[in-house]
Amino acid sequence: RIFWSPFVYNNSFTVNAYFPYATAFFSLTNPSAYGQRQMTNSTGWVTLDAPYSHMIPVHARRAKIYPRQHPEMRLAMSRQNPFDLLIIPDDPRNGPKGSGQALGSLFWDNGDDITLNTSIGYENYFFHRFHYFQNWTTGSNTLALRQFTHAQFNNRSIPSLDRLEFFNYQRAPNCSSFSLTVQGSMSAKAIS
Repeated sequence: RIFWSPFVYNNSFTVNAYFPYATAFFSLTNPSAYGQRQMTNSTGWVTLDAPYSHMIPVHARRAKIYPRQHPEMRLAMSRQNPFDLLIIPDDPRNGPKGSGQALGSLFWDNGDDITLNTSIGYENYFFHRFHYFQNWTTGSNTLALRQFTHAQFNNRSIPSLDRLEFFNYQRAPNCSSFSLTVQGSMSAKAIS
């Protein structure tokens, strides 16, 4: 889940936001707190800095994988940019539910066709599932990319996956023991 905390009052430099209690969220827009865990009190309410020089506060939830693309001025241009994945594994310090895993998905269609009166099984789209696991003891990493459904869009293909970004890791991922499994058509270039 992505949480947006918009401004409500004019001339404010802070915003009061609610985060569900006992769930970790990480800043995506504050340059001085990018990727840092947002701490809440027992009520879940927190006051966030929101100066005019920053975008509105946006936070991402732990145990999730977020596919992203660099934006352009036109959607057609954005859709040609490679993907990156923001991976925020769950933390074993969170108790029995903290597993070092993260899950995500990506639905990608051609962006043009509107098909009426058909089930989704007959439309042209790609659907990818992402599953990340980090062994917090050894530091080994596994990322599985699995394509469940595939259709051709006049010989179009999905852009490549070029970059991985990690938040909430106990130690830096050990890329020498990183295993990447790709099932389907999403290509993975040299991932940095």
